[in-house]
Amino acid sequence: MHIEDHKLFRMGLSRLFEQEKTMRIVASCSGEEAEALLEKHKPDVVLLDLSMPGHDGLKLMEYIKDTLPETRVIALTMHKDREYFRSALARGAQGYILKDDAFDLVVESVRTVMNGAKYYSRAIRDMMVEEYEFQQDAAKSIHLLTPREQEILKMIAKGMMNKDIAAKVFLSTRTIETHRSKIMRKLRISNVQGLVRFAVENALI
Repeated sequence: MHIEDHKLFRMGLSRLFEQEKTMRIVASCSGEEAEALLEKHKPDVVLLDLSMPGHDGLKLMEYIKDTLPETRVIALTMHKDREYFRSALARGAQGYILKDDAFDLVVESVRTVMNGAKYYSRAIRDMMVEEYEFQQDAAKSIHLLTPREQEILKMIAKGMMNKDIAAKVFLSTRTIETHRSKIMRKLRISNVQGLVRFAVENALI
């Protein structure tokens, strides 16, 4: 089943599956019609657009997970975005395909998830590798910081100003500034946003 608001896109994918002998699209619809047709057809696989005007694809994914737990979902989206990807996986997506890749990969993706495996666009796989490497590096880097530096990093990541941190740990503002510089140098991070991300990745906040 294919849930997508753009009719021409739905028609294009439908034609792809007309050539397949082992699978077929039982329904192709917009987000507005989705729940009724899901209940009617109980599809093995759903190709689901995450961004439909007036309809939240992620919420629909939750609905599918709750009402049709045996149905596998492949997110079909234009979002090459970590947060969208993480949100889709958290809601049980077995695949994540960028629309730019859809006509080349969609049949293969359906066949793959039906065999119990995951399927992602190449760009998404590359993003996953980058994130894994970042997490590995971050896990090593945290040990470069002293307990005091980790404590100060935690407060920086929470948005505290140098003078507030200084008052909390009974040090001078200048000393906190020195600690901040050392933390950035050790972690090779040049801005507060990077420090916040590092702190989140290492469960400091």
